[in-house]
Amino acid sequence: MKKYYSLNEKILDNKMIIPLPKIYDYKTAAIIQKKIETILKQKKDNQLIIIFDFKNVEYMDTAGLALCIYFSNNFQEKFKISNIPDEIRYVFDIDIETSKIKEKEIKL
Repeated sequence: MKKYYSLNEKILDNKMIIPLPKIYDYKTAAIIQKKIETILKQKKDNQLIIIFDFKNVEYMDTAGLALCIYFSNNFQEKFKISNIPDEIRYVFDIDIETSKIKEKEIKL
């Protein structure tokens, strides 16, 4: 069975950078969440800032958006996003919850 997606996270200092896939959907969102939670359990200090890098994303479904909302709500200032393509930027303008996520955008 071919593996659908492999998370290639980078941990630099206190930042965990998650390069999101071209198709960020329910399948990849589940893999990302599981991997991040595993890494966070292994880290004793839990001081990592989680950064979702959208540079390669061409498509995102509601599961991808839901995962962003989940991390935004549960990790607050320890969750950031970066490189949102113009083609999907509008998704973060749907409501108040999602617009809060867009405010977390940083430059990498």
